[in-house]
Amino acid sequence: MLLEEIKARIASGKELPMKQFSAGRNVCDIGDGKIVKYGFSVRVGEGLATRFISENTSIPVPEIFAIATEELKNDRITCIVEEKIHGTRLLEILPTLDSQSASDIAEQLSGFLVQLSSLDHRGSGHVGVIGGSFNETGFFGSWTHFDHRMPTTTKEFVEYFIDRARRGVSPDKIAKWMSTFDFCRPPIFSHGDLVPENIMVYDGRVTGIIDWECAGWYPYFWNHCMGWLALRRPSCKDSAWKEILPQTIQPYEAESSCFSEILFYADIFG
Repeated sequence: MLLEEIKARIASGKELPMKQFSAGRNVCDIGDGKIVKYGFSVRVGEGLATRFISENTSIPVPEIFAIATEELKNDRITCIVEEKIHGTRLLEILPTLDSQSASDIAEQLSGFLVQLSSLDHRGSGHVGVIGGSFNETGFFGSWTHFDHRMPTTTKEFVEYFIDRARRGVSPDKIAKWMSTFDFCRPPIFSHGDLVPENIMVYDGRVTGIIDWECAGWYPYFWNHCMGWLALRRPSCKDSAWKEILPQTIQPYEAESSCFSEILFYADIFG
């Protein structure tokens, strides 16, 4: 599908509501079981990552039909045409899940994470996202951009955010933060943002994991940290996610709490 055809299908399609923190990203239902993600914040790497998962695991992900870009004067718009996954976002049905349903979903997600762990070695041994840099992910834009050298190790990754927070904390606190992490542990392959908004469910089955724009190799505690941060949102705080998370993801409570605190200070003083 060429760019002009994609743009014509968007013009006649139906815009879909976006999740929180989605500036520069739009989604349009163009019919025939397809949607188009497009905008300044959509990355080619999202399409490449989704294809990578499809080719190397049996995790249900959207089929990618086309990826196209349009160069503008000061920016670039990327369009990704992909399969519209059947189901409802897990976030929307969390209030209705009983313990058994939550456990069933957790078991499925746990199996998917086992498959993702088989990709740990496919990286260079360094942290980084597929098909680009951390600067291109909307996720890290929530805090800041990496201004200078891109971090390649867990230690450099953590130190970057600590440097952003340094003006607001004491040297003793920084030392305590640094002592929390095991910098000898290798990175893991991660969806990057495995939270209820990105998990599609229908009739008790996980029908798809969507939105792979942040996928890549991350510090060993990353999956738990993202799931743990989701628990702090009102939409998840007192929901079945509290049951699903510990059954799905290896816990790193100390690291997740510590990194969350680092991000808090980095946001204020960075």
